[in-house]
Amino acid sequence: MAEVHEHQPALECLRRRAGYCDGVHRRLGVADLEQVDPPERGRQLVLHPALLAEALGLDPVRELGQAVGTRDTRREAVTGTEQGHHHGSGGARARTRRDARTELDHDRHVFWQARQHQGRLQEGLAAGRRCEVEGVALAEVGCQEDHLLAPRPGSGRDHHLNHGRHGDGEHRAGPGEPRVRPAADVADPHRCDRPDPNARSTTSHGHARPSHAGGQDGTVTAAPGPKRPPSVDALARSLAGTGLPHPLLVDAARAAVAAGDPGSAASLAAAMGRALLQPVVNATGVLLHTNLGRAPLGPAPPAAGYSNLELDLGTGGRGSRQDRTATLLARAAGAEAAIVVNNCAAAVVLVLAALASDRGVAVSRGELIEIGGGFRIPEVLEQSGADLVEVGTTNRTRLADYRRAVDGGGWTAAPGVAVVLKVHTSNYRITGFTEEVGVSELASLGVPLLVDIGSGLLDASCPWLPGGPPSWLDGEPAARQTLAAGADLVTFSADKLLGGPQAGVIAGSRQLVERCASHPLARALRPGGLVLGALQETALAHLRRDGAAIPFWRMATTPVAQLQRRAQALGVGDPVDCSSVPGGGTLPGVEIPSAGVAFPGDHAATLRSAAPPVIARVADGRTICDLRTVEPGQDEHLATALRALPGPAAADERADAG
Repeated sequence: MAEVHEHQPALECLRRRAGYCDGVHRRLGVADLEQVDPPERGRQLVLHPALLAEALGLDPVRELGQAVGTRDTRREAVTGTEQGHHHGSGGARARTRRDARTELDHDRHVFWQARQHQGRLQEGLAAGRRCEVEGVALAEVGCQEDHLLAPRPGSGRDHHLNHGRHGDGEHRAGPGEPRVRPAADVADPHRCDRPDPNARSTTSHGHARPSHAGGQDGTVTAAPGPKRPPSVDALARSLAGTGLPHPLLVDAARAAVAAGDPGSAASLAAAMGRALLQPVVNATGVLLHTNLGRAPLGPAPPAAGYSNLELDLGTGGRGSRQDRTATLLARAAGAEAAIVVNNCAAAVVLVLAALASDRGVAVSRGELIEIGGGFRIPEVLEQSGADLVEVGTTNRTRLADYRRAVDGGGWTAAPGVAVVLKVHTSNYRITGFTEEVGVSELASLGVPLLVDIGSGLLDASCPWLPGGPPSWLDGEPAARQTLAAGADLVTFSADKLLGGPQAGVIAGSRQLVERCASHPLARALRPGGLVLGALQETALAHLRRDGAAIPFWRMATTPVAQLQRRAQALGVGDPVDCSSVPGGGTLPGVEIPSAGVAFPGDHAATLRSAAPPVIARVADGRTICDLRTVEPGQDEHLATALRALPGPAAADERADAG
């Protein structure tokens, strides 16, 4: 007889995509129709394409959508003769496309209802209980995972679906039907191998029909097939305890199934969680560690919720986000005005775009630096629309070189130099036979002078530090002193020696600052309320002369003796003297005496797996945790992480602690 399966087109498509053999019906628990007596044929199983898609790790919604057209076409192709073969000699009227869509909508409804009650249904199916959703029976197919089969409502197929299921896993036949014993009864309960290719029959449609090994009692044993992958959604839901959103868990589950290792889904999900932004303990001794966010921030700023970011509380009208934080920074730097953008490179681009678009910018060849991430001053300058005018040589540049460029002679072919740019070489040093021109000399050239001091030191006298500037700051240019020497504008980072969040500051002449603020790029480069709120707290601490309220300066100036006492108090590892560095592209070659603890060997990866992660450094075959960059409140967690390290030293410390 001809086998008619309501979802046959979808099954064929999904079977081909999954690489399954033609015995997919047997391995999914669908009985061979030709071995079922006529009274039972009306109770054949209807397998949801969506549920099969879910079992194969595919997108059920997409597969349902793709199955609509083929399924409807298949329904219309069912003739009255075929219907009569299944339901009696009188035949039945062929279903219309509308009937097919109505039933498919019902399938979708049952599928999603089952998804919502998945846990309860799986418990019931595992216990051998009959489960229903919207009156439709659901049964376990159990080769490897719990997949769901749903009969067409009103067809009586729920009886056929469950009438032979018993707790021992044997399918006991109804009248005239051979008994089907799952392969799980004779082999590994989680294994499904392929049927014997030499003992297959075919339907009138040419589809291979699974073979059966029959005994004298009529028992039919399903031929084993290949192991199927688990349901992606079920695997994802089993990872709910990780706390990650379900879409991310689906990604982890799908990647694990695709790799042929569903058991790795948990580790993939854990890796996703650890890749998210989270606090870490910086034990590297690098104060401005770019990979760790540079300057650590203090308490949450008041602008964390709603704020008067662009509201004038006096008039009730709209204000400017530059009226508060930028004004405080201008006051601290001794400038007429200032504006804040999202980083120092953006500050340079905005100034040059506002003052020198389509005109020349004179820069010493010894200051054409490359900053972090591979960005170079010539490339940044190009994006502003200005023309680069190189002056001098790499190691020696004189005032006459700048003057020749400004006057339009010498090597320049630019239409006219509009700005002289002096760049602080904050991330490298040129020593030996060198010469450079000071700010006060460049200010005499008669064109606006922009000085990019980069590191963000506000005042060389460091009035926020009770003991004045530390010796390692010698020679570092500061905003106040640079403006006082004659610079028209200075640009600098806020997340370095200023000790604030990532931002860039333009400070100096009010007229030039206003030109920058009115340029269209100013809106594209402006920071948000959270950045401005954190930067406002940093500026207020500078104005209060309260260096202890700025985490960077508190860490940088902690006495070594205090760090040594903390290292002894940890009670784990070997207390050592070491050296910290400013980092972040500032003060190259500067080292700050420090103290910490050391362990023999490389334990950096193990410490990174702690919660929260501990980031240490490895030098001379030892793992060193420098306490200068560790907050005192983090010492207990650091000690716990260190005691968990393998090795003799850690073992001794654990024994002492016990």
